[in-house]
Amino acid sequence: MSKTRGVRGAAGWCAIAAILYLLARSLLYAGISALVGVVHPGASLAKPIGVSEVGLGLLQIVIAVGAALVPLLWMLRGTRLQTDDLRITVPAPWSPAFCLPVFLGVASTANLCGGLLVRRRVPDLTAVELTHRFLRSTLAPGGLYLDATCGNGHDTLFLCSVAGENGRVIGLDIQPQAAANTNALLAANGMAAIGRAECCDHRELLRFAPPGSADCVMFNFGWLPGAAHDVHSTADSTLPALQAGLDALKPGGVLAAVLYSGKVIGNAEKKAAAEFFRSLPLADYTVLICEFANWADTAPLPCFVIKREK
Repeated sequence: MSKTRGVRGAAGWCAIAAILYLLARSLLYAGISALVGVVHPGASLAKPIGVSEVGLGLLQIVIAVGAALVPLLWMLRGTRLQTDDLRITVPAPWSPAFCLPVFLGVASTANLCGGLLVRRRVPDLTAVELTHRFLRSTLAPGGLYLDATCGNGHDTLFLCSVAGENGRVIGLDIQPQAAANTNALLAANGMAAIGRAECCDHRELLRFAPPGSADCVMFNFGWLPGAAHDVHSTADSTLPALQAGLDALKPGGVLAAVLYSGKVIGNAEKKAAAEFFRSLPLADYTVLICEFANWADTAPLPCFVIKREK
């Protein structure tokens, strides 16, 4: 009879713990999601724009651990355990001391594993990845490619892989550190014979690619990753640079640009560049502006301009 009462008691405790766990998890999720939206306007845990995979994983751990602690602390307080009760003994399988930790452990593990599985099965396609896929499917090896905002060199390295041994890639950046980082990355990957980076304002890109000579001009605006966010591109320099990029293209060439907005850089550059693209004459250019329709308004905006052959 005592064993039956123990089983029923454990079931009751676990039912209450489950309700508390779900309630605590919902509140923590909503609170942390709102906090993410404050730090990265327009983002949330459901749309973690601007949040790294590591950061997102840590937030999920905080939610899981916090949700497990709430019913556990309530259990300890509700049962009024004394110091003498905290003995290292194996509790009976039907007792609350055994069932509750097992339930919380299984629930937290399932929550974390489920989130990881969902992210693995539905990977995010970033704006830069979309741009790379488009260019790889469009460009042919052996051309002249410009990375007008080379940053740390990842786009320049990508263009080198597309250009091949017979191609030529030039990266430009107004910050000397960015040009140095790019050249170091190219050398480390055996691409120094194909591409190089120069410290230069992207508005002056025609110095390196005369009008009608480039197969591709790529822009990835914003700030230098790993550097101060207050140093970033603006509409005043972006629009002349885009025009120079179009002038540099040969017929059939492609200009690719990834536009950004947000709390730090605002929306002026993104809006002005999009309006510039929309104003281009159809007789001369084909313009694609690829909007992530189910993302936040601050999602990056990949744009492509194909110079029409006459």
